[in-house]
Amino acid sequence: NQTENQLAGVVSKKLPINGREFNIWFRDGDSYMAQESLNVRATESSAFRNTCVNLLGSIDTNNTTCVLDVGANVGITTLVLGMLAKDVKLSTPISRIVSFEPEPLTYECLAKNAQHFPDLITPVNCALGERSGSLPFMRTPGSTSASHIVTDEHFTGATNELVKVERLDYYVEKFALPHVGLIKIDVEGHEKAVLLGSIGTIEKFNTVGFYGI
Repeated sequence: NQTENQLAGVVSKKLPINGREFNIWFRDGDSYMAQESLNVRATESSAFRNTCVNLLGSIDTNNTTCVLDVGANVGITTLVLGMLAKDVKLSTPISRIVSFEPEPLTYECLAKNAQHFPDLITPVNCALGERSGSLPFMRTPGSTSASHIVTDEHFTGATNELVKVERLDYYVEKFALPHVGLIKIDVEGHEKAVLLGSIGTIEKFNTVGFYGI
């Protein structure tokens, strides 16, 4: 039941996420979205949802908050956040979701999937790190979930390309986000650099961060 898209190498599949069905765009042949992985995706999405509800309940603000999805891939966790914002009465409502994905074609899939909540989700084609610039990105054929920023000399077994890198604090200022309550980070070992570029935001808003699912 996959549908061909105008983007070369991209297909879509109906995927149930927390009781709701979405048409999800992804790279053709990506093991992250293979049939045998879908039960794992469903379990992870449920656990992620429960974690977010608990963490958002601990945020001390009288207003709404923004949530950042760092290392969003094609946007499964972004869509879980979108459903929380739209369908669940949270003690701290989500007003905006900003999702970051550095790999260009995976980002295009994220951008298409973000259209399920176009007034809520802002996709950004950029990696986050300690400073502005660029870094090599190791793209593992057939596995977007195993692709990541390269910070050492080990480039074997994958296709490498340079991707833009910016500090999270820069985007919080650029988008004039009034409050950032939660940052989800899943960047395959690059978490420390992301946090070092987020210090201003974390200190300003007492932001909660957590890693992977």
